[in-house]
Amino acid sequence: MFAAALRTEPSIFVEDVLTASADLLNAQFEQENFGHRSLIHGHICHNDQLWGVLQPCVFGQPRIWSVEDRATIVTIIDQITAWVMGYVQSHTQAKDLSQERGKSILGGVHYGHRQCVFYFPISLRLL
Repeated sequence: MFAAALRTEPSIFVEDVLTASADLLNAQFEQENFGHRSLIHGHICHNDQLWGVLQPCVFGQPRIWSVEDRATIVTIIDQITAWVMGYVQSHTQAKDLSQERGKSILGGVHYGHRQCVFYFPISLRLL
């Protein structure tokens, strides 16, 4: 999924990690490292550049992502892209860039069995 994000492809909506195509994701890796059952891999991109990933997910059960869910994610990504770009830029300027190579900033919000994670791939801006 991250390769698709790097190519700035459209966001990916996974309804069930356990039954998703192996071409889409590695179910064992997802279960061992994250434990979620359903997720959205929302690509925060601008001008063919990946700035981050918005990843809402559900634990314990699959979820069918409705047309409204999908539209909401697109809207949210549109609304937060400028903020994410500013956040990444301010953090890369404030740090010793040589120490940041290969790292990411991770932020998250947890709501019971639901989770939303933001990944800001700082290293992509430094290469």
